[in-house]
Amino acid sequence: MVLAGGDDSIGSLAKWAASADVILAADGGGDRAIAAGFVPHIVVGDLDSLNPRHRDQIPELIRIDDQNATDADKVLRLAADRGWRSLTLMGLEGDRLDHVLASLGSGLACGLEIRIVLRNMLAHLVRPGDRAFATQMGRRVSLIPFPFCRASLTGVRWPLVEAELAIGARVSVSNEAIEPTVRLALSEGTALLFLEHRDTEPAAW
Repeated sequence: MVLAGGDDSIGSLAKWAASADVILAADGGGDRAIAAGFVPHIVVGDLDSLNPRHRDQIPELIRIDDQNATDADKVLRLAADRGWRSLTLMGLEGDRLDHVLASLGSGLACGLEIRIVLRNMLAHLVRPGDRAFATQMGRRVSLIPFPFCRASLTGVRWPLVEAELAIGARVSVSNEAIEPTVRLALSEGTALLFLEHRDTEPAAW
Protein backbone atom coordinates (compact mmCIF):
# COMPACT_ATOMS: atom_id res chain seq x y z
CA MET A 1 0.00 0.00 0.00
CA VAL A 2 1.50 3.33 -1.09
CA LEU A 3 0.87 6.54 0.81
CA ALA A 4 1.89 9.97 -0.45
CA GLY A 5 4.80 10.69 1.92
CA GLY A 6 7.81 11.64 -0.16
CA ASP A 7 10.75 10.42 1.91
CA ASP A 8 10.97 6.90 0.47
CA SER A 9 13.20 6.87 -2.60
CA ILE A 10 11.57 6.01 -5.92
CA GLY A 11 14.14 3.21 -6.27
CA SER A 12 13.11 1.70 -2.95
CA LEU A 13 9.44 1.93 -3.86
CA ALA A 14 10.12 0.22 -7.20
CA LYS A 15 12.02 -2.58 -5.47
CA TRP A 16 9.15 -3.39 -3.12
CA ALA A 17 6.42 -2.88 -5.74
CA ALA A 18 8.12 -5.31 -8.13
CA SER A 19 7.47 -8.23 -5.80
CA ALA A 20 4.08 -7.17 -4.39
CA ASP A 21 0.98 -9.26 -5.10
CA VAL A 22 -1.31 -6.22 -5.27
CA ILE A 23 -0.47 -2.52 -5.23
CA LEU A 24 -2.96 -0.29 -3.44
CA ALA A 25 -2.53 3.46 -3.19
CA ALA A 26 -4.09 6.19 -1.11
CA ASP A 27 -4.94 9.11 -3.40
CA GLY A 28 -1.64 10.90 -4.26
CA GLY A 29 0.26 7.73 -3.41
CA GLY A 30 -0.85 6.60 -6.86
CA ASP A 31 1.39 9.25 -8.40
CA ARG A 32 4.33 7.93 -6.37
CA ALA A 33 3.71 4.36 -7.56
CA ILE A 34 3.49 5.46 -11.19
CA ALA A 35 6.71 7.49 -10.82
CA ALA A 36 8.36 4.24 -9.69
CA GLY A 37 7.12 2.51 -12.84
CA PHE A 38 4.15 0.62 -11.39
CA VAL A 39 0.50 1.42 -12.00
CA PRO A 40 -1.43 0.61 -8.81
CA HIS A 41 -4.26 -1.88 -9.13
CA ILE A 42 -6.54 0.27 -6.96
CA VAL A 43 -6.42 3.91 -5.84
CA VAL A 44 -8.75 4.97 -3.03
CA GLY A 45 -9.46 8.38 -1.48
CA ASP A 46 -11.22 11.63 -2.15
CA LEU A 47 -8.92 11.88 -5.20
CA ASP A 48 -8.03 15.52 -4.65
CA SER A 49 -4.28 14.80 -4.80
CA LEU A 50 -4.04 12.25 -7.62
CA ASN A 51 -2.74 13.75 -10.86
CA PRO A 52 -5.71 13.84 -13.30
CA ARG A 53 -3.41 12.65 -16.12
CA HIS A 54 -2.94 9.33 -14.30
CA ARG A 55 -6.60 8.50 -13.75
CA ASP A 56 -7.14 6.69 -17.05
CA GLN A 57 -4.18 4.39 -16.34
CA ILE A 58 -5.54 3.00 -13.07
CA PRO A 59 -7.74 -0.11 -13.34
CA GLU A 60 -9.89 0.72 -10.32
CA LEU A 61 -10.47 4.21 -8.92
CA ILE A 62 -12.63 4.41 -5.80
CA ARG A 63 -13.69 7.85 -4.68
CA ILE A 64 -14.84 8.16 -1.08
CA ASP A 65 -15.83 11.63 0.08
CA ASP A 66 -15.70 11.09 3.83
CA GLN A 67 -13.97 13.91 5.69
CA ASN A 68 -14.15 11.92 8.93
CA ALA A 69 -11.73 9.33 7.53
CA THR A 70 -8.21 9.75 6.20
CA ASP A 71 -7.19 8.32 2.83
CA ALA A 72 -5.21 5.69 4.73
CA ASP A 73 -8.39 4.75 6.63
CA LYS A 74 -10.23 4.32 3.34
CA VAL A 75 -7.63 2.04 1.76
CA LEU A 76 -7.25 -0.08 4.90
CA ARG A 77 -11.03 -0.46 5.17
CA LEU A 78 -11.19 -1.57 1.54
CA ALA A 79 -8.40 -4.10 2.08
CA ALA A 80 -10.19 -5.57 5.09
CA ASP A 81 -13.52 -5.70 3.21
CA ARG A 82 -11.89 -7.60 0.34
CA GLY A 83 -10.33 -10.17 2.61
CA TRP A 84 -6.67 -9.18 2.55
CA ARG A 85 -5.11 -10.03 5.89
CA SER A 86 -1.77 -8.22 5.76
CA LEU A 87 -0.37 -5.08 4.16
CA THR A 88 3.04 -3.50 3.77
CA LEU A 89 2.91 0.30 3.85
CA MET A 90 5.30 2.66 2.07
CA GLY A 91 5.27 6.44 1.93
CA LEU A 92 4.39 6.91 5.59
CA GLU A 93 7.28 9.25 6.32
CA GLY A 94 7.26 12.86 5.21
CA ASP A 95 7.17 16.35 6.63
CA ARG A 96 3.69 15.98 8.17
CA LEU A 97 4.02 14.38 11.60
CA ASP A 98 0.24 14.67 12.03
CA HIS A 99 -0.24 12.48 8.95
CA VAL A 100 2.29 9.95 10.26
CA LEU A 101 0.54 9.63 13.61
CA ALA A 102 -2.90 9.48 11.98
CA SER A 103 -1.77 6.72 9.61
CA LEU A 104 -0.33 4.70 12.48
CA GLY A 105 -3.66 5.04 14.25
CA SER A 106 -5.42 3.86 11.10
CA GLY A 107 -3.23 0.77 11.03
CA LEU A 108 -4.05 0.04 14.65
CA ALA A 109 -7.78 0.39 14.08
CA CYS A 110 -8.07 -1.73 10.94
CA GLY A 111 -7.20 -5.08 12.57
CA LEU A 112 -4.92 -6.18 9.69
CA GLU A 113 -1.32 -7.31 10.01
CA ILE A 114 0.62 -4.15 9.18
CA ARG A 115 4.28 -3.73 8.31
CA ILE A 116 5.81 -0.37 7.41
CA VAL A 117 8.85 0.20 5.19
CA LEU A 118 10.83 3.18 6.48
CA ARG A 119 14.02 4.72 5.15
CA ASN A 120 16.29 2.66 7.39
CA MET A 121 13.97 0.35 9.31
CA LEU A 122 11.04 -2.01 9.02
CA ALA A 123 8.28 -1.46 11.57
CA HIS A 124 5.71 -4.07 12.58
CA LEU A 125 2.45 -3.20 14.29
CA VAL A 126 2.19 -5.96 16.88
CA ARG A 127 -0.84 -7.12 18.84
CA PRO A 128 -1.01 -9.65 21.72
CA GLY A 129 0.68 -12.93 20.94
CA ASP A 130 4.15 -14.42 20.44
CA ARG A 131 6.04 -13.77 17.20
CA ALA A 132 9.57 -14.19 15.84
CA PHE A 133 11.23 -11.66 13.51
CA ALA A 134 14.30 -12.27 11.37
CA THR A 135 17.09 -9.69 11.58
CA GLN A 136 20.90 -9.60 11.69
CA MET A 137 23.13 -9.57 14.73
CA GLY A 138 24.26 -6.07 15.63
CA ARG A 139 21.20 -4.44 14.11
CA ARG A 140 19.15 -1.87 16.05
CA VAL A 141 15.85 -2.94 17.57
CA SER A 142 13.31 -0.58 19.16
CA LEU A 143 9.98 -1.37 20.79
CA ILE A 144 7.55 1.53 21.14
CA PRO A 145 4.23 0.98 22.95
CA PHE A 146 1.22 2.18 21.02
CA PRO A 147 0.11 3.50 23.46
CA PHE A 148 0.64 0.76 26.11
CA CYS A 149 1.87 -2.82 26.19
CA ARG A 150 3.22 -5.53 28.45
CA ALA A 151 6.08 -7.14 26.58
CA SER A 152 8.83 -9.75 26.70
CA LEU A 153 11.62 -9.30 24.14
CA THR A 154 14.48 -11.78 23.63
CA GLY A 155 17.36 -12.14 21.20
CA VAL A 156 18.52 -8.62 22.13
CA ARG A 157 21.32 -7.23 24.28
CA TRP A 158 18.89 -5.84 26.85
CA PRO A 159 15.96 -8.28 27.03
CA LEU A 160 12.57 -7.38 28.45
CA VAL A 161 10.53 -9.68 30.68
CA GLU A 162 6.86 -8.77 31.11
CA ALA A 163 7.89 -5.11 30.99
CA GLU A 164 5.18 -2.48 31.15
CA LEU A 165 5.77 0.12 28.45
CA ALA A 166 3.71 3.23 27.80
CA ILE A 167 4.01 6.47 25.84
CA GLY A 168 5.04 9.16 28.32
CA ALA A 169 6.64 6.56 30.58
CA ARG A 170 8.95 3.71 29.61
CA VAL A 171 9.88 2.78 26.03
CA SER A 172 12.69 0.66 24.54
CA VAL A 173 14.81 2.48 21.96
CA SER A 174 18.03 1.41 20.17
CA ASN A 175 18.36 -2.05 21.65
CA GLU A 176 20.64 -4.43 19.71
CA ALA A 177 20.01 -7.83 18.17
CA ILE A 178 22.44 -10.49 19.45
CA GLU A 179 20.75 -13.35 17.58
CA PRO A 180 19.48 -13.64 13.99
CA THR A 181 15.93 -13.89 15.32
CA VAL A 182 14.22 -11.53 17.74
CA ARG A 183 11.19 -12.88 19.60
CA LEU A 184 8.47 -10.61 20.94
CA ALA A 185 5.61 -11.70 23.20
CA LEU A 186 2.87 -9.23 24.06
CA SER A 187 0.48 -10.21 26.81
CA GLU A 188 -1.39 -6.89 26.67
CA GLY A 189 -1.71 -3.87 24.44
CA THR A 190 -0.15 -3.02 21.09
CA ALA A 191 3.30 -1.85 20.04
CA LEU A 192 5.52 -0.96 17.10
CA LEU A 193 8.63 -3.11 16.71
CA PHE A 194 11.33 -1.40 14.66
CA LEU A 195 14.09 -3.50 13.04
CA GLU A 196 17.01 -1.92 11.23
CA HIS A 197 16.82 -2.59 7.49
CA ARG A 198 19.00 -0.82 4.95
CA ASP A 199 17.56 0.67 1.79
CA THR A 200 20.17 -1.14 -0.33
CA GLU A 201 18.92 -4.56 0.82
CA PRO A 202 16.35 -6.62 -1.12
CA ALA A 203 12.67 -6.40 -0.29
CA ALA A 204 12.11 -8.77 2.63
CA TRP A 205 8.62 -10.22 2.48
